[in-house]
Amino acid sequence: MTVFTSKGSPALTGTGTIAVKVDDVNDNVPKFAFNMYSKTIPEDAPTGTDVLLVNSSDADASVNAVISYSLTGGNAQFTINPSTGQIISSALLDRETKENYTLIITAKDTGSPRSLSSSTSVLVTLADVNDNPPKFQHHPYVTHIPSPTSSGTFVFAVTVTDADVGPNAELHFSLSGKNSEKFRIDSKRGAIMAAERLSGTSEVTFSVNVKDGGLPPRTDSTTVTVRFVNREDFPRVQADQHTFMFPENQAVGTLVTSVSGLSSRGGSLSYYIASGNFGNTFQIDQLTGQFSINQPLDYETIQNYVVWVEARDTGFPPFSSYVKLEITVMDINDNAPVFGRDPFIVEVLENLSPSKIITVTAVDKDSGANGQLNYEIISGNKENSFSINHANGEIRSVRPLDREHVAQYILTIKATDRGTSVQSTTVQVLIKVLDENDNAPKFSQIFSALVPENAPLGYTVTRVTTSDEDIGMNAISRYSIRDTSISFVINPNTGDITVSRLLNREDTDRYRIKVSAHDSGWTVSTDVTIFVTDINDNSPRFTKPSYYLDCPEFNEVGAKITEISATDPDEGSNGQVFYFIKSQSEFFRINASTGEIFNKQSLKFQSSSSSTNAHLNRHSFIVTSSDRGSPPLLSETTVTISVVDSNDNAPQFTSSQYFTPVTKNVAVGTKLIKVTAIDAKDFGLNSKVEYIISNDSLADKFNLDSNTGWISVASSLVKYMNQNFLIKIKAKDKGNPPLSSETTVQIVVTEENYHTPEFSPNHATIIVPESHAVGAILRTMSARDKDADMNGLIRYNISSGNELGNFAINTTTGALRLAKPLDYELCQKHKMTVSAVDGGWVARTGYCNITVNVIDVNDNSPTFNPEDYFPSVLENAPSGTTVIHLSATDIDSGPNAVIAYAVQSSDSDLFVINPNTGIITTQGFLDYETKQSYHLTIKAFNVPDEDRCSFANVNIHLEGTNEYVPRFVSKLYYFEVSEAASYGTIVGEVFASDRDMGTDGDVHYLIFGSSRKKGFQIDDNSGQIYVTGLLDREKEERISLKALAKNAGSIRGADIDEVVVNITILDANDPPVFSLKMYNVQISEGVPPGTHVTFVSAFDSDSLPSWNRFSYFIGNGNDNGAFSINPQTGQVTVTAELDREILPVYNLTILAIDSGTPSATGSASLLVTLEDINDNGPTLSTIEGAIMENSRAGTLVMTLQSSDPDLPPNQGPFSYYLLSTGTATSYFSLSTAGVLTTTREIDREQISDFYLSVVTRDSGTPQMSSTGTVHIKVIDQNDNPSQPRSVEIFVSYYGSLFPGGILGHVKPQDPDVLDSFQCSLTSGVTTLFSIPSDTCDLSSVARSTDGTFDLTVLSNDGLHSSVTSSIRVFFSGFNNATIDNSILLRLSVQSLKEFLTNHYLHFLRIANSQLTGLGTTVQLFGVYERNNRTFMMVAVKRNNYQYVNSGGVTTFFESIKEILFRQSGVRIESVDHDSCLENPCQNGGSCLRKLSVSPKLISYESVPVVIVANEPLQPFTCKCMAGYDGTLCEVDIDECLPPPCHNGGTCQNLVGGFSCSCSRGFTGMACERDINECLSSPCKNSALCQNFPGSFNCVCKTGYTVHNAMIQ
Repeated sequence: MTVFTSKGSPALTGTGTIAVKVDDVNDNVPKFAFNMYSKTIPEDAPTGTDVLLVNSSDADASVNAVISYSLTGGNAQFTINPSTGQIISSALLDRETKENYTLIITAKDTGSPRSLSSSTSVLVTLADVNDNPPKFQHHPYVTHIPSPTSSGTFVFAVTVTDADVGPNAELHFSLSGKNSEKFRIDSKRGAIMAAERLSGTSEVTFSVNVKDGGLPPRTDSTTVTVRFVNREDFPRVQADQHTFMFPENQAVGTLVTSVSGLSSRGGSLSYYIASGNFGNTFQIDQLTGQFSINQPLDYETIQNYVVWVEARDTGFPPFSSYVKLEITVMDINDNAPVFGRDPFIVEVLENLSPSKIITVTAVDKDSGANGQLNYEIISGNKENSFSINHANGEIRSVRPLDREHVAQYILTIKATDRGTSVQSTTVQVLIKVLDENDNAPKFSQIFSALVPENAPLGYTVTRVTTSDEDIGMNAISRYSIRDTSISFVINPNTGDITVSRLLNREDTDRYRIKVSAHDSGWTVSTDVTIFVTDINDNSPRFTKPSYYLDCPEFNEVGAKITEISATDPDEGSNGQVFYFIKSQSEFFRINASTGEIFNKQSLKFQSSSSSTNAHLNRHSFIVTSSDRGSPPLLSETTVTISVVDSNDNAPQFTSSQYFTPVTKNVAVGTKLIKVTAIDAKDFGLNSKVEYIISNDSLADKFNLDSNTGWISVASSLVKYMNQNFLIKIKAKDKGNPPLSSETTVQIVVTEENYHTPEFSPNHATIIVPESHAVGAILRTMSARDKDADMNGLIRYNISSGNELGNFAINTTTGALRLAKPLDYELCQKHKMTVSAVDGGWVARTGYCNITVNVIDVNDNSPTFNPEDYFPSVLENAPSGTTVIHLSATDIDSGPNAVIAYAVQSSDSDLFVINPNTGIITTQGFLDYETKQSYHLTIKAFNVPDEDRCSFANVNIHLEGTNEYVPRFVSKLYYFEVSEAASYGTIVGEVFASDRDMGTDGDVHYLIFGSSRKKGFQIDDNSGQIYVTGLLDREKEERISLKALAKNAGSIRGADIDEVVVNITILDANDPPVFSLKMYNVQISEGVPPGTHVTFVSAFDSDSLPSWNRFSYFIGNGNDNGAFSINPQTGQVTVTAELDREILPVYNLTILAIDSGTPSATGSASLLVTLEDINDNGPTLSTIEGAIMENSRAGTLVMTLQSSDPDLPPNQGPFSYYLLSTGTATSYFSLSTAGVLTTTREIDREQISDFYLSVVTRDSGTPQMSSTGTVHIKVIDQNDNPSQPRSVEIFVSYYGSLFPGGILGHVKPQDPDVLDSFQCSLTSGVTTLFSIPSDTCDLSSVARSTDGTFDLTVLSNDGLHSSVTSSIRVFFSGFNNATIDNSILLRLSVQSLKEFLTNHYLHFLRIANSQLTGLGTTVQLFGVYERNNRTFMMVAVKRNNYQYVNSGGVTTFFESIKEILFRQSGVRIESVDHDSCLENPCQNGGSCLRKLSVSPKLISYESVPVVIVANEPLQPFTCKCMAGYDGTLCEVDIDECLPPPCHNGGTCQNLVGGFSCSCSRGFTGMACERDINECLSSPCKNSALCQNFPGSFNCVCKTGYTVHNAMIQ
């Protein structure tokens, strides 16, 4: 409440309410309910199993409270939903591989300017399932016992392992089968005893079974064969003592007893523990028999051990005797009490009378007093509100509890045992006090709100909230408004006040509403003030509906043409009007603020004579006026500007002067000559021309038509014979003012023109050769005119016949000349007419016809077309056979076209040409086998001018004839082949030769007649005979084939040759044959291992037993060993779990392999098709979507799609559901068909990304589902105006020259992210700095001196108003001296960008302020971020360009680091940071400190600061040990590459070297030396030893072999 008091008299007061809305800042980290979670899941949990839902809360609001989750650790076995925090398994688990996983869960909010995060850990323990059967270590077993053996005697102990734990690994032994009644077995230890007196000479075999304690149990079995041996042959064994007692803390290594014995067969005894050694608790020395403790004893696990010790002799087979040892373990107090759970959680209602709360119970595994417990409360008992029963742990309240005072108690309970050395454990008890409604609600603030006047019905104005010290239902208020006549209603549950009637700000601009809040027992009220704000609901209005204007021509650009105006009755920016031309105008622009219209270029009037150009000078365009509301409202008007012509061009005469003769007797009024002036650039009256005679003295002799320009005779000219008149004519237009120009007309008075020019003769013929030179005069034409003076002056022209311009005539002299070359071949005769025109006023013309005859010359050579010929002729053709008729042509005529032919060159004299006809014929004998082609060059020439010639190439191909017959080189062929030969096996090759060449000499082979059906075929070209069918020696041992050799084409008679081929079939082992080549089976993918699939069968017809006995095997296609086959019966069964989605079809190759040598194999295919079951959940295939911000509610975002590896009907159609987690679901709606739409408008600046948890269900039975995450990205719109930015750019460059380049982006601040900015420099040193067009990249040219520059940058995002930013650029160079005297600071900041944004300038200025007056300054020349830590390279520079040494810099920053922290908020974690202290060098490498930079310049940008500096390099170097390399010595150099070991030795890589394991017979570091095996005299019986590399050889004497020479 604010009270205003005036200073008048009397003073008046007024009150008003100021609503202060506190905007949330991101100052709360997300908090988990627990610091650590634990969860146990079975190891066989399928992929996608929900493990645990972790939740965190954030006390902030809006985007600052939107939390996303991430997971680290877990070896990629687990994933987390980033939106919900649901942890699921993402891979198959195996407890036997890894029993537990520690997951680190990070919760991170999306707050601004930086996000906050916290983490918790989740311990996931895998519970064992019985997935491993017990396994006997050896089977079958064979043992020997004395005969006889008495009842109860130890016989044997079996050893079994089980990878499971707990009950699943508890083993239970039993005996079965024949002879099992003669023995009994310890069901826990596996020790087998004689159940009766045993004796005999034959062996006894029985079965031993083991099963684990799992559900269902898994089993294994084996057999034990007991053989009886003479008792005297067994060792005699004894122990010093047989029973023992030890406390459970007895030291490991304690000697229990010694076992000793003697062997009756000689030799020593070896001692072993045969049975009862649970957990390898004991051990025995094999040589001495000393029996000692190997593992700590634990009374709580095992109290008694019965151990059988075996003494084994060295005979073969070895015999064993046994001795029994019994060890009793005594309890000590070594176990602390253990509570059943931690913490205990209990709820109790507040205000209750004292009563029992909970009983906490702990268990102590110890016995007696060591296990008796005492309970006490040691902490958390605020105000002693609780008591505990020391004996049974019952906790009771002492007084009524008040939840509003203390909502939760965390008691620490201690349980202590009564042992001599006391053991204790503590546990926490969380007592949550439940609420009663004993407090009234309170309104959380004074409420006021703004609502636009166009708010729709249902528009939410504000939300009224209350706080209540109670919680739950007792803190839920229901809201109401008493006055129902107003335009608002309130949601009773949420407190949202919404519009119920349409608003009008002009009627009512303020409402005060009384709102009541009522919980289940209390009611309170408050006033809510609502202000109605103006909205932009009025468009600007022009003062005229349209504007029309006539505008004269303008040469000046930028002149104001007119002004328009519009007004808007709205207020503020809604009423501010600006103007723009809707469609770009070529000629005009408008001032956006004033509405003034200016021309952009010169305005010129243009002729518009045709109807299509009627509006050529009319310019119409639409001007739009817009207010500055959001969104803006527009109105339009049409502006029409008509450009009218200006008289700015004078008429121009078509000729500078005119001339005409006129006879003296011309009649008065006769038109003599017309003058013409044109005003082409003007239009209308400005282009209308009138003519005036300037010298009035001639006006009596000549008249001038002022409109047409015709000059006519005004009076008789008889007396002015031969007189010359000069008349000045003016042409004037009708513009205002008029413009004019002048010309001169010369008129000469002559006699009458009585005579016509005459040629003599009037026809002429000219003969000229076609080679006549261009320009030569053919004839001079002459005509006579009897008139005198001008009437007798003649001019000559070619009036017709010279259309091609071959000729030209001199107009004065009449000389006719050749203008272009003549070509007889194109035209032989030219006809033309020459005219002679006299100079009379009425001219007379005479004509002469001329014929030019062109004479041919020999200017063309004969030509061949084509120039290359390829005729052919048969060999053996008779002499005189025509090969080809050549014909050349010559476009000349007569004797110039006579052609003769000759052979210019030839590679043979077997061809001649007729010189007159051009026919080429043969002469002599042609043989294809001798030569197949010939080449001739033929010449065609004129007679007698042989220089006019041309040539043709004739390539004659000789065609062979089939003169010879193929002949086999042998008349009989013999071959052998095994009956097992496969298809395509080559048996042999036959060969026939043919003396012909080319295709006539090609020989083709075939087997004909009945030979074609005997299982063989012959290669048509090579003559190789190969197997094409099954061979069976038992049916046919010898086969005779008939082979034929022929040429290509059909057989014409005796042009073939035949041969007989005899083939002997050799016997072979035939493979077994399956009853079917292909077996097809369908089974369900869900069948368990052991399921029967099918039977296959085969038979073998071989007679030998070793060849017809066979076994079944599975060959190819048995992926993962999914199937097995019984080798005797052929039964195929499932041996592994099947998955159709991984492999839907198994194509197994079933083999039947007989026992022959070598064996023969038959095969068949077994196609096992897996039938689908619904064992896979669907998977989202569309997980990325986008939505434009500010889109209306209901806008389509995307349609989800899924895939399912199952088959129909276990696939789709899929149904989709949104999980109700997080705020994201309040923005979107998802139909079951997968159509995702928005439910309200989204502001990207508030939320830029959504992660929706979507449940997808398939249509299978049983129905499967999966949960996936859909990422929706909100696309930015330019809906926020830019803000000015002040930025300081620090450029630190190494050396003496900054090379120039981009310094940074200087765009303004703008919450939009996709805006495109245009920036320009408006002040500053533009010769040094520049910004390329359409960018905001500030660049600098190269410079070599330090300096500071201030720049001003104007920026515009293309939509909103431009803003001006201030830029200051600092150039500072550094060198080696800077680096040598610098130190490295490690800063405690969130990130480098956060440091630059919020702290850098303060840090730098505070540091420099501590050096004020000392003549020094801090030089920060490098920053970088590494391993989530921020580092700064810093030196202290003196005024004389010297530097304080690094020790002084360290001392300075150590002294001011607390000041820096207090004033800048930046803590220096390490001054003069030494990275070598953390020993980053691996594998024993030594670390050396070294600060350095690279030549590369990099930029670090933030809003207020940009740093451009050389990239810092790693601040240390590593000196590596031998054998290692890399920047951190992380690379182990493989000394085995290239292989250093010789003679087949194996190389093993070692640190700094290698080791060679040598093959037998070699030694040395690299196995380079041969061992001389003969030095040890390995050869016996006087045999001679020969040493070889890697081996030796014995040369034996007569009577000895290598074997007995070495052993005898």
